[in-house]
Amino acid sequence: MNQPRIPASIEVAPKQAIESADLPGLFPPGTRVYITDVGSDPSPTLVRAARRVRELGYEPVPHFASRRLTTRTALDERVRATVAEAGVTDILVIGGGLERPAGAFTSTMEVLETGIFDANGITDIGIAGHPEGSPDFNEQVALEALRLKKNFGERTGARMRIVTQFGFDGERFARWANGLRDNGIDMPVHLGVAGPAKVTTLIKFAAMCGVGNSLSFFKRNTRSIATLATSHSPESVVGPIEQAWRDNPTGAIRQIHETIIGFDQPFCVIGERINPTGRKVLNEELERDDFSRVEADAIAQVAAGATVLDINSGAVFSGKMAEDPRYADNNFVEPMLMPKLIEVVQNVTDCPLCIDSSVPGALENGLKAAKGRPLLNSVTGEEERLELVLPLVKKYDVPVVAISNDDTGISEDPDVRFAVAKKIVERAADYGIPAHDIVVDPLVMPIGAMATAGHQVFTLVRRLREELGVNTTCGASNISFGLPNRHGINNAFLPMAFAAGMTSAIMNPVALPVGPTKIAEKRAEVEAAGIVLPPDMDDETFVRLFGLGSTKPRPGKEMEAIRAANFLLNHDDGGGDWIKFNKPASASAANTNARAGGRRGGRAARARG
Repeated sequence: MNQPRIPASIEVAPKQAIESADLPGLFPPGTRVYITDVGSDPSPTLVRAARRVRELGYEPVPHFASRRLTTRTALDERVRATVAEAGVTDILVIGGGLERPAGAFTSTMEVLETGIFDANGITDIGIAGHPEGSPDFNEQVALEALRLKKNFGERTGARMRIVTQFGFDGERFARWANGLRDNGIDMPVHLGVAGPAKVTTLIKFAAMCGVGNSLSFFKRNTRSIATLATSHSPESVVGPIEQAWRDNPTGAIRQIHETIIGFDQPFCVIGERINPTGRKVLNEELERDDFSRVEADAIAQVAAGATVLDINSGAVFSGKMAEDPRYADNNFVEPMLMPKLIEVVQNVTDCPLCIDSSVPGALENGLKAAKGRPLLNSVTGEEERLELVLPLVKKYDVPVVAISNDDTGISEDPDVRFAVAKKIVERAADYGIPAHDIVVDPLVMPIGAMATAGHQVFTLVRRLREELGVNTTCGASNISFGLPNRHGINNAFLPMAFAAGMTSAIMNPVALPVGPTKIAEKRAEVEAAGIVLPPDMDDETFVRLFGLGSTKPRPGKEMEAIRAANFLLNHDDGGGDWIKFNKPASASAANTNARAGGRRGGRAARARG
């Protein structure tokens, strides 16, 4: 006998409500469909969204974000229109999240006490619940606010319910809901869960909503999930909540409320530094089992803004070949090295991983060692590669980078590269691998060798997104190969590719530190020019003063371009990431004095000259 399922509601953005072709027939008739209000949609759009939800046979539940409402008159007009055009009788009233109110209302209670909802026949009202607290107030304040709203319902006859923020720890949420009655709060509770979404998005929204302990639970249990894939499923959260509901069907828990978080995401930076190919020093260190540089590279890339770390095991252990000829074979070296690299990186960061090798044994050993759901790099359109890699992708249920070359090599014709990508997507489908788990690399050509390379890849990315529905990536520095001022080209290319639909790039996010040789050369140049510097000026102050960069790893110029693009394309809500990474560092008094001394010394030198 099938067990009963807990009732559920869903949440959509106004644009989804109006435009989505998937909504008709998607839910049972009468399902509550909440319509978000984040302050970016005008009132007519919100009303139109509610009207379409009603026309589709669902129950529209528009949000009213108190601190985003401008005037009492505007509230009254919107409520009247929503009721008249969409037959709304059920709403959700929330605080709105703004530190400074946009208009007349500072709290949910002020909006409720206007009497506008009651006057327009709205009988069911949801209010916000915070099982893990709110970034705006403490637990006691939250409980007192719930009591006030409970009393409001008893006083006015409104049927009040609590709709919570989303979380990942279903058992914790269930305990919170059932514990409300101990605090004199007996309103029904609809517990929020996050719908399928990318992990970076969930973490971003969780941090904004104050989902702290549950977020820690989530990260512990889904560590290293590749952010390019739709990898979170609500079922793991729903299970404990549903069981608590079955155990006590008359308790506080009455329903789950699923939040669908948008598909547009910030650009995903896949850090490429952990790669011994072409890095002689790193290669030699790995041969000695010295992984200190790997640890440092992992930490520096994450600090610079990498959201995934590529782990490449392509080392050549020439020193060991004499004692054991098997070390000349990458099929011997890489399967041993890959899990060591992954273990080292996972010990210093929770950042998702991209397992990168041309050796199938290294890929599988990496998949066994990696926690969570890493990205696999890569499969091509070559028949042998398809037959070796796609079974691994299916077996371990991971997303995969698909490179657009086949047995004929790399074509300069973008239509041919599109056809190869399509072939890979279709072959993956034969294994039951969905398109959203394919991350196509359309192969960026150097602009110095092919004048149309930029335009070509932008067009190709749009086709891949629109026709195949896949994510895309590229080797970001390929576009500028062989040219002077490569950073300048890269800085222009990445935002343009992002705007065309590219979702990630494999790149170095770190500006490398200025080395001692360059510092010594510059000091000699400064001294030769007759500029007198304080004798105790340290190297970091010196290189910053003369525009050389820094003696420490820091985000590269490409990261600045990516953050700007995220902001401009509305993937950085409120510009928080841009502001965070562009706040000027506060100068210490010592550094200020050093700079002042340098200027005085310079003037004195010129005067003497």
